[in-house]
Amino acid sequence: MSIVRDAVAILLEATPAGIDADEVGRRMASVEGVVEVHDLHIWTITSGFPTLSAHVLVQRGDDCHLRRRELEQLLAEEFGLEHTTLQVEHVGERSGLQIEPLRRRAR
Repeated sequence: MSIVRDAVAILLEATPAGIDADEVGRRMASVEGVVEVHDLHIWTITSGFPTLSAHVLVQRGDDCHLRRRELEQLLAEEFGLEHTTLQVEHVGERSGLQIEPLRRRAR
């Protein structure tokens, strides 16, 4: 029955067994220069292939790319998470696409 349980967990995008998402988030947030970690999601793409995505805020003027590389190394070494997608931004930066409402044309 573990095959069925594993398949359901994959389909539901559940956090993989043996990984504590809260601990992963706390560890990421403890890295020097990291101000906040949010929208953290850990799931399994296929059996034995855990994946992580998260938004990370760092101090203004900090090197976002360096922090991302440090976090990727930490996640791989400490949690076995080698497939990660990290969106790293400076505190106070506006993120996302700003979309204006669609205006109907007069006929």
